[in-house]
Amino acid sequence: MLIENELTQFVFAQDADAYPLLLGSFQTGYEDQYTKTTLSGIHADSIIGLPLLVDQPGVGWVAITEADLDEYSGLYLRHEDGRTLRAQLSPRLDGSNLAVHLRTPLASPWRVLLIADQPHS
Repeated sequence: MLIENELTQFVFAQDADAYPLLLGSFQTGYEDQYTKTTLSGIHADSIIGLPLLVDQPGVGWVAITEADLDEYSGLYLRHEDGRTLRAQLSPRLDGSNLAVHLRTPLASPWRVLLIADQPHS
């Protein structure tokens, strides 16, 4: 199976506070600070690492992450417009335009949304 990218989008009801891990590249050590900004304040060129936490006032908190990632490209996010984030699969290290090149059958990772009234217990 050859996959260049996926078309998953996350559209939030409101532009509100978000806590992204903004990364400089797909080959990062994930060693940086989460910043507080609004969804619309995330630059379109930014690579957002997971998990991402977003407040939706009057509704609750949403965390986006993934699970069961095995021999598959990691999920990152990009700010598309306003309240919309789109999936961005990490590219392969061989320089091809593909993100995934695996034999079928295969199981893709889960896209996980954790929703709660508070961001902590």
